[in-house]
Amino acid sequence: MDNETNSVGQKKRDVLLPASIIIAGVLVAGSVIWSVGKRAETVPADSANAGALEGPAIAAMRAVNENDQVRGSRDAKVVIVEYSDFECPFCKRFHDTMKATLEAYGDKVAWVYRHYPIATLHTKAAKESEASVCVAELGGNDAFWKFADRIFELTPSNNGLDPAQLPVIAEYAGVARDAFESCLASGRHAGVIAASVAEAESIGVSGTPYAVFIANDDLDKADFGFLAEVNRQFELQYPGQPGPFTIDDASDRIGMSGAFPFETVRQIMEVLIR
Repeated sequence: MDNETNSVGQKKRDVLLPASIIIAGVLVAGSVIWSVGKRAETVPADSANAGALEGPAIAAMRAVNENDQVRGSRDAKVVIVEYSDFECPFCKRFHDTMKATLEAYGDKVAWVYRHYPIATLHTKAAKESEASVCVAELGGNDAFWKFADRIFELTPSNNGLDPAQLPVIAEYAGVARDAFESCLASGRHAGVIAASVAEAESIGVSGTPYAVFIANDDLDKADFGFLAEVNRQFELQYPGQPGPFTIDDASDRIGMSGAFPFETVRQIMEVLIR
């Protein structure tokens, strides 16, 4: 067995570092709020559901198509679809994780942005999503991503962005201000955002960020024992809350709930691109 193959085998057996397991502050995701100070009740380690890799129906998630905003090659070995909210502080954090992932893996990975503004938490987020679609309509895919990067750079999150900044950010992304303001005022993309929210909810996504890894090769659930261990640790710490990872090996997809750091994404990627 050569060193590269042996290294892959080791990755399969590795459990995430304690820093990635102790995730109280990281895993606040959208409408599901984990209580940081809460002490876990005792849960039997051999509980039938401990570490279960079941959750949202990610197999039912629609395929990436020409209407999606994609960063990277659509033919990449791994495609990561993210459901996100521009005013979610954890999405802001995870946006940096995803940029680091693209930098690390180049044409082996693609990033798809899908809108899931959670109105009950962030009343400004839906209009910001509409603004980003206006930018995509007027300036194309590259302008969309420039807008998305900039809005996450500027917003303090939790409804902190001044709406007056949206035309400024659109201009920064290369879109004419008048055309942008006309598009946004028309509300013509409100239905696009509503449909994206309905799509996320239809597969069981309940918070942001939520990422789905799509592998172009067959995925073996046995390769991801470390994710089951993270689920088990999480369920011990937060009884009654579902673990953050879902695996559907029939559809070659992995679901991840929460703003995990790059180290966690790296461990998943290293198995998927072997």
